[in-house]
Amino acid sequence: MNTDLVVAGGEVIAPGVRPDAGLLVRDGQIAEILGPGARPRGAHHIDCRGKIILPGIVDPHVHVDTPGPTTKPLGLYSDAFESMSRAAVAGGITTVMPFVFASGDDPPARYVERCRDLAEQDCRTDFSFHFGIVRERDVEAIGDVAKLGVRSFKAMMDYKR
Repeated sequence: MNTDLVVAGGEVIAPGVRPDAGLLVRDGQIAEILGPGARPRGAHHIDCRGKIILPGIVDPHVHVDTPGPTTKPLGLYSDAFESMSRAAVAGGITTVMPFVFASGDDPPARYVERCRDLAEQDCRTDFSFHFGIVRERDVEAIGDVAKLGVRSFKAMMDYKR
């Protein structure tokens, strides 16, 4: 079996903890999680004894192009997809889940589509979205947003409005 990289001997976290395990990496992607003691030959071998191997980290709390509070001087208080995901990759994060809070008069599903289009164009990681439910129209849009592949929702129930 040809591989580009063998990372073995550590504790793999994916899912659960797998002691003395490892990863086969082929064409830049994890091809297989190795069982205890497996040491296949590869183009490059990294000995991870005594270390933890995190194959990829999911950051489920990301703000991208999020409108800031009206009391603040800046319109946005978060990064764009490109800069956010570049920083995420540098830190070992392979999947991000930005919040999408629909604003303006467009239907919330249209706002999600625009965010998805931006992410597909500029995001360097895998991504999914949390849809923020703030207004009554957001509740009504859950079905349409789910049809776009969104599976995570954040209901803002701690505010007076």
